Amino acid sequence: MDENLWRRGPCLRANTPDGPRSLADQAVLVSGLRCLVLDGVRSETASAVWKALASDLAASGTGGLLLPSPDRAGRWDGLLTEGWLLLAGTVPLGPSAWTAASHTGRPPVLHSAEALRAAVPLRQIANEARRQGRAYLSVAAAAAAICRAAVNRAADHRKIQRLAERLVRRDLRTATNGGGRVWEGYFTAIGGDGITLGELPPGWSLTRLEDPYGAFSGELLTLLADAGAQLGLTVVRCRCPLFPDGEPEHLFFPEAGVVYLTANGFHLPEQEPVRVVNARRFTAPEEMRRLKARLLENKRLQRQALAEAARCLREAADAEDALERLLLPASEETPEETARRLRELTGL
Repeated sequence: MDENLWRRGPCLRANTPDGPRSLADQAVLVSGLRCLVLDGVRSETASAVWKALASDLAASGTGGLLLPSPDRAGRWDGLLTEGWLLLAGTVPLGPSAWTAASHTGRPPVLHSAEALRAAVPLRQIANEARRQGRAYLSVAAAAAAICRAAVNRAADHRKIQRLAERLVRRDLRTATNGGGRVWEGYFTAIGGDGITLGELPPGWSLTRLEDPYGAFSGELLTLLADAGAQLGLTVVRCRCPLFPDGEPEHLFFPEAGVVYLTANGFHLPEQEPVRVVNARRFTAPEEMRRLKARLLENKRLQRQALAEAARCLREAADAEDALERLLLPASEETPEETARRLRELTGL
């Protein structure tokens, strides 16, 4: 596969303590991209189509970005390429975004009374499992917030400010102006397979922020995002699903080829970084020793809650797959045939 094709890029959706969050509407309505929705196809089938289309485009020298599902590792919600956003019809869209998008179209399906009756308990299982998953995510977020608040008081914020200024001079000032647009995504996903992290293509300059308790990374990345936007760079800001309205967890600057990823004990980037910034630089050792027992206990609680959330989200995803198999007919085309049809429709 072409090296410019991201195997796992940022998600458009996230499982959060408040329920599912989606940036798909924003991508359709604000991004300026043309959007095509693959209607009437099971999410598992659509995922195979995106993978086939990505391989086909890569073979012809066209790059792209696969958009992963947060619910299952290795399943894709869509593909972003050459000014097009291609989405599975199972990705929720609001009325305005649905109207603004183009659709492949599919004849309406008439369901039997038996199928509709069988769908009721499956939908109840999925809804209850997601409700329980949200409750466990809330516990994990509360434990993480306690850690963040404790270490934040122990952090030297002047040092964080000075590091941000050095990184701007070193990494961002020489980059080409990209219009100053800010994009949102989720590079960390919490789903039925636990916590997963996106993958970077080769060639990016990675700075890894070792921040197990949230002492400095959010503040540092907020400063860098603001500076990048002021310099006219494109900023891709990825928040933690536990704190979908909080500070960035990961940050990308495409024109500079620079990315800052947070490593916190739950996710660790596989790629070798060009530099590592450790939280110990910004915290007083004696204060961290005093906080150690409280931090470890809340970290243990967070780990347990995330494991239970993953179990619930896996149960929900299984029930939703069963619902799709019950209510959506199997595709008559192979994924490769559908991919070729989409290339014809979009001119890719």
